[in-house]
Amino acid sequence: MATRNFTEAAVEAMEALDLRYSERSDGSSTTAAAGDDASGELPAGVSLQAKCPEDMARFLALTELVRDVTERMPLVRAPEWLPDTVKACVAGAEQHPLLSGYYHILETATATCRAAVAARAGGPDAGDQMAVDDPLDEARVILGSYLSHIAARARRYPDIELKVSCVRCALLGVPEMLAPMEASGLVVEGFHLASLHPPVATAALAALERWNSLSAATLWPSLPRVVRALTDSLGLDKAYTGDAAQLRGLRFLGSIGGECHLAVASDGLEDGAAAGASAAELFEPRETSIDLPLGEGEPYRRVGVSLERLTPEVARLAVH
Repeated sequence: MATRNFTEAAVEAMEALDLRYSERSDGSSTTAAAGDDASGELPAGVSLQAKCPEDMARFLALTELVRDVTERMPLVRAPEWLPDTVKACVAGAEQHPLLSGYYHILETATATCRAAVAARAGGPDAGDQMAVDDPLDEARVILGSYLSHIAARARRYPDIELKVSCVRCALLGVPEMLAPMEASGLVVEGFHLASLHPPVATAALAALERWNSLSAATLWPSLPRVVRALTDSLGLDKAYTGDAAQLRGLRFLGSIGGECHLAVASDGLEDGAAAGASAAELFEPRETSIDLPLGEGEPYRRVGVSLERLTPEVARLAVH
């Protein structure tokens, strides 16, 4: 119960704070209580001015404290704090949609929920004492319905810090908690953001790898736009620097193996041919095999190996 008592106290403290703000632009400010604007828009060139800077500082400190503590808690304790914390943060984000602190907590909550559900099902993150608990399912349902709203908000916000917070949080819902079209748009948005905030590329790559592992069939129709965004963001079509993100991107390209044909761009095709046609319809996959010579000398024994199956392994070797 210690975790629940801590998160309950932290949430109660946040709810008691004055989190109203004004929108400031060109040296002038217009007072508006946070939440009065249902759309939660933040126009370009407009910043937020806290009505009570001391309370806003306390809020930011509390959100980081909640993240630090909950990230370190055993998964077996997740059902104790996760549902109520998710409900409170969703309510807070609805009332104060322009405060990124709520999205930071929801990001940690989503990651914990994913790991706890995997543990309950005996997945790779399973703990020794993980038990079935209905509150965990409740948190998953709430997050699943709310992450799409966060993804939509990310597209509207020009403020980079706020946009990054929303994108990082929503990416954790790929693929199970978002529709395929939403997921692909979000992954592409993540790669585009990486030019302004490079760490987002790691979150986008993790989502892409998870999607390919858990539901590859729903990813394939989106491969052309996703791979183009990945390639442009990581500079895979330019100078190879060998940094961690590029290596991870190459591993992903190797992992899709025989589905690489889906990532072929439609450049150079007649508009009529490309319109309404997916890459899968324009490029029919063919399995290609190569003969590998075995033995110490002539006559070699030659064994046919599928190039599509060999490609992922070659890519893994190439980056080590």
